[in-house]
Amino acid sequence: MPAFFGAGNNALANIRRLAAAGDNYATAIMALMDNTYYLSMTAAAEAGKAIKVSGQVKDLCGNTVAGVKNVLFTSKPVAGTGNLSDGGNGVAVSGAASTSLWMTTDSAGLVQVDVANANAESNLLKAELDNGTTEIIVLTFA
Repeated sequence: MPAFFGAGNNALANIRRLAAAGDNYATAIMALMDNTYYLSMTAAAEAGKAIKVSGQVKDLCGNTVAGVKNVLFTSKPVAGTGNLSDGGNGVAVSGAASTSLWMTTDSAGLVQVDVANANAESNLLKAELDNGTTEIIVLTFA
């Protein structure tokens, strides 16, 4: 018998409940959903020709996802350098002081990167997570 989700119900919670009860289709859906996460990024105000970008790994419902994840940051400035460095949370693995930086999040799924650019221009920052999702934020330097 197919499952019925009434109006106003949290569909993901219902699928999780069905999976816990042994429904094979719900179990398969949850396996996909549990590996689907993204990096929510916010930029601080520019300070000394650098902008700190903070990221938090989140699931499709917007809940935080704990655990260490790999993130590849790529900076695309118009003309300046757009160099990247470890901003505090997480650990730089490779590529500091360049336009490509591989980092790991901390155990809470947090990461921070500093983007330095001496030019007054826009800078595109792309973050690629180890599950294949890509997020982009535009930074504007004064």
